[in-house]
Amino acid sequence: MFFKRNEPFRFTFDQPITGKLYDTTNDGHLAINVSILDVSKNGAKVYCKDNIQLKSGKQIKLSYSIDDTSFDAIGTITWTKPSKTSYEMGIHLNTDDAYHSTMIQSLKKLKRMNS
Repeated sequence: MFFKRNEPFRFTFDQPITGKLYDTTNDGHLAINVSILDVSKNGAKVYCKDNIQLKSGKQIKLSYSIDDTSFDAIGTITWTKPSKTSYEMGIHLNTDDAYHSTMIQSLKKLKRMNS
């Protein structure tokens, strides 16, 4: 499988961080626990144990925290990859400059704390 990543910035976590995916087409009632493997300004790679109705093209909201800073972004699942015990997913997020700036500052702080 070929993944085309043209983003200049992608941060991979040493230990995945927890987050939640919400199905925006279901009034946000369907919440799925996910582990976030990496993030970029406009995307994320996550895995989860449950893949209830999560397919490519599905509109979602991703919520997570980095160093006590909460992030929420609406996006679209761009790809899914099943494995024996979980599913990996790529998500394109619709974000703005404030989200980018806050995320980069939080990641820098996290990196300093873990060094």
